[in-house]
Amino acid sequence: QKKYYAVTCNALPQDDMTLTDYLKKNRKTNLTSVVSKDDPQGKFSQLITHQVSTVHNLTLQDISLLTGRSHQIRVQFASRQCPLWGDQRYNTQAKPGQQIALFAYSLTITHPISKETMTFTLPLPNRFPFDLFKQ
Repeated sequence: QKKYYAVTCNALPQDDMTLTDYLKKNRKTNLTSVVSKDDPQGKFSQLITHQVSTVHNLTLQDISLLTGRSHQIRVQFASRQCPLWGDQRYNTQAKPGQQIALFAYSLTITHPISKETMTFTLPLPNRFPFDLFKQ
């Protein structure tokens, strides 16, 4: 299991949400889009997000993936008018040279021999825009 921090432009309507969509990847353009659940190529995609804090129009999201689709976090937030800061592909307001604000901060695995659950975590990075949310 991986957990992510992302900084989005804008906030979702609720602090805690489960985002559920069907996603379809275009292999020619390497872009993913939200499609109807009736689309035979659409794959069920779900994540849970908690809005940690908002500074100006930027919101720090704490995200747990329930499925792992290509570009899932980026597409699901962008489709709700909350694109990731610096996302050159799905945020039309991103500026060239900006680094996408998406950070895998926790990884939980089961040890292959001892079967012990192990979790590895990192703090928020010290780079913009994550540094806006440090306390």
